Amino acid sequence: MNPSHFAALDILTSSQRELVMDLFQELMDSERTDLYKVDMSDEESEQIVRKCQPDQKDIADRCREPCKNVVIMDQDDRLLLVYKPDFMPKPIVKSTEDAIEDLLSKIRLELSSDDYRRMNVDQECLMRKYGQGRYGVLYCAYWMERTKPDEPPVVSSKLTATRHANHYCVFAQGMKNIKERLGLLYAAADPSRWRHCVDVFRSLRHYLPTSQLLSTSDIDPWISMVLVANVPTNIHRDRNDSRTMLSGIMAIGGLPHQWLVIPSVRLKLKINPRNAILANTRVLAHFVHSEATTNTEDMDTRDMGTKDMGTKDMGTKDTEGMQGEDADEEEIEEQYIMSFFNHQRVQDWVRNEAAHRAEKGHS
Repeated sequence: MNPSHFAALDILTSSQRELVMDLFQELMDSERTDLYKVDMSDEESEQIVRKCQPDQKDIADRCREPCKNVVIMDQDDRLLLVYKPDFMPKPIVKSTEDAIEDLLSKIRLELSSDDYRRMNVDQECLMRKYGQGRYGVLYCAYWMERTKPDEPPVVSSKLTATRHANHYCVFAQGMKNIKERLGLLYAAADPSRWRHCVDVFRSLRHYLPTSQLLSTSDIDPWISMVLVANVPTNIHRDRNDSRTMLSGIMAIGGLPHQWLVIPSVRLKLKINPRNAILANTRVLAHFVHSEATTNTEDMDTRDMGTKDMGTKDMGTKDTEGMQGEDADEEEIEEQYIMSFFNHQRVQDWVRNEAAHRAEKGHS
């Protein structure tokens, strides 16, 4: 870590810096971390990505599951993904789960029928399995309104314009511990980019005070969050997310065998409450794959062979067999995915606003 990286960490406490340095050393250690490089210059089109949706199970079956930490860089050494198993302390997992359950006891989730990431979902089946309001997607976000592209970003209406606004705000604040923990992993993996995220959010809070509804600490790198509850996710890229910043991803509950699949590098990353993932969700196509049981003998490291969706030649890594007993098919498994992210257009607005104020001589 060079001096400029150390300078980026000056807003952390001594104990936080110590954890970040330990994580940095671990991520640099080839004995504990696998490093992959992928050329994203020939990125697949959105149309090709969507055409792969019917083949998601085959894609997942032909991806490898790593047995240690993973770091993925692009052809220009820009960080695309960090995977850190067994990173979340149990008290943080418990506080996050409690916040989700408390919210779902007071509000009902909804599921949009036109979200390309969750098309063709059988909502009647989800209703029978989980009950009304227990499945769907909730955004607590700061974003640009589609019909008002020249206006400043706004906080999602659920946080201000509904009778449950207080419940949503309490939920957002309940993510403090998990966001801070994921943020420190980000600081270890890419200190300068992490600090840039923190500074963008700080500026946004200064320019638009309503964004403080989503702030959980002074070192918060993510402006927005989304809860995906008990809903399958199709292969996709999050086309509105930041082009350069990483999103933080964590699962709560879920099936014993559940992965975030990254087809371009032929990897599937085990997601459970203890594992942490940081990913460029705009660049890397991805989806969540779940199974009640898994036959490790069927796993291999062949090329995916899926029509249209290309993969990169990443070499061969050892595959670790998956542990644990098969899930009880009669038991209803609640599956929550939390993702913390920044919108590119909000990031652009903050940069333009800073330039405008500097030109006018305002802070």
